[in-house]
Amino acid sequence: MTTTTTTISFNPAGAFLDSWFRAVTQYQQAMQANTQKLMLGPASNVQEQGMHAFMTAWQGSAEAFMTNMMNLQRQYLEWFAEASRQAMGMMGGQSLEAWTGALRPAR
Repeated sequence: MTTTTTTISFNPAGAFLDSWFRAVTQYQQAMQANTQKLMLGPASNVQEQGMHAFMTAWQGSAEAFMTNMMNLQRQYLEWFAEASRQAMGMMGGQSLEAWTGALRPAR
C-alpha cells in the first residue's frame, strides 16, 4: 500500500505580511499623490497669479501708452493748427499789404 501525503501550505504570517505590504503601498501612493499636489499646487497658483499680475500690468501699461499717444497726437494737432493759423495770418497780411500797396497813389 502506497500512502500519499498532501501538503497544504498555510502561511498566516506570509498572508499577513502580503496584506500589510499592499496596505502600505496604498498609503505610499496616496501620500506621493498628495505630496505632488502640494508641491505642484502652490507652484501652479504662483504661476497663475504671476501671469495674472503680468497681464494686468501689461494692460495698464498698454492703456497708459495709448492715452499718452492720444494726448501727444492731440497736442501735435493743436501745435500744427496754431502754426497753420499763424502762417495763414502772415500770408494774408502780406497779401493784403501787397494789394493795398498797389492801390496807394504814388508819391
